Amino acid sequence: MDLCIQTHFRHDFLVVLDNHQRKSRQEHMCLEYDYGESLKSPNSFYFHEQYTGKEEFDAHAISSHFLKWEEFASKNPFMKPPFVKFYHNRLNEL
Repeated sequence: MDLCIQTHFRHDFLVVLDNHQRKSRQEHMCLEYDYGESLKSPNSFYFHEQYTGKEEFDAHAISSHFLKWEEFASKNPFMKPPFVKFYHNRLNEL
């Protein structure tokens, strides 16, 4: 996922995101949750989340910390719409 945050939302974004990352990593179905900020474009963030399956991600999407993220996102803090991609890890099939 790629997110570009308006400058005046940066502090709140990082507070919500740090909490969301910490709680997501505690979920038994979360294999990985990492993010970082672009070195060239301030307030542009890139995410990688990996769950044991789609059903597990769907369960994550109704967690209390995800709902707090959605509450923040509803304030329209983005400079452009978030870019989200889902993919299937083929290595799990080998």
